[in-house]
Amino acid sequence: MPMQTETNQNILKKIGWLPILIAAAVILAIILLLTLRHGGDKPDPEAAGSAELIEAAATPEPTDVVYTLESYAASHGYTRADYPEALLELYDMNPDARQVVMEYPARKDDNPPMDVTEDDYTPGEIPLLLQFDPRWGYKQYNENFFARTGCCPTAMSMAVIGLTGDTSVTPWACAEFSAENGYCIPGSGTIWDFVPAAAEHFGLHCQELGLDEGLIVSELEAGNVIMIEVGPGDFTEHGHYLLITGTENGMLRVNDPFSRRNSEQLWTYERIAPQIEGMWTLSA
Repeated sequence: MPMQTETNQNILKKIGWLPILIAAAVILAIILLLTLRHGGDKPDPEAAGSAELIEAAATPEPTDVVYTLESYAASHGYTRADYPEALLELYDMNPDARQVVMEYPARKDDNPPMDVTEDDYTPGEIPLLLQFDPRWGYKQYNENFFARTGCCPTAMSMAVIGLTGDTSVTPWACAEFSAENGYCIPGSGTIWDFVPAAAEHFGLHCQELGLDEGLIVSELEAGNVIMIEVGPGDFTEHGHYLLITGTENGMLRVNDPFSRRNSEQLWTYERIAPQIEGMWTLSA
């Protein structure tokens, strides 16, 4: 044993301490790097004393609405029995309309002004108006809530206001014209004859348009608006009216009176064309 100790001391004298210290430092650095990499890839949610992790875990995921229908009703003293079945169906089918549906028991008797205001409309542009807006959505049209059946009058209102600047032609004004002249038929919705008749009544020119992308683009470039009636597909399960208002990057912009989300995205002609069942160009 003494002989071995003497040998080790001789070795150290020959090579010195510096290389050994360098090697130890390199090994320590490698160990530290590996530890940091593993620790940074995936924090341990069970780590004790991590207030940041606890706070993150307690943050709820964002949702489209603050309440569900049930929680809103309960917190305001209502039950599902206070909501008509047609509006419950609307709540299920259209996330954009959920807040309006939830507020129905509290607002159904308000009878608010139906004026289209500067918040709705920028002169020279086609406004986006929604058929389920509480100003007119709770009213009855075609034996149902306007929120469910008012797409065609709302589309016509958007076209008239955008092309003429006459903000008195609200969706409900168009609905009254339709009802008074027999253009809304229960079970069939608003019939096609409403489009040219309402256009003439409210000061627009209307011409039926063939299904042709070049014609659509030409009309839009001339400053006109195109109303379309579509069948089942991206916009409806049955039948629905909306406007094509312009082009952007070779795609079409639409104003869908039933969906803010549809109105915020661009659509290709190829996607919309197979769904179109009727089409009219509207001009001032």
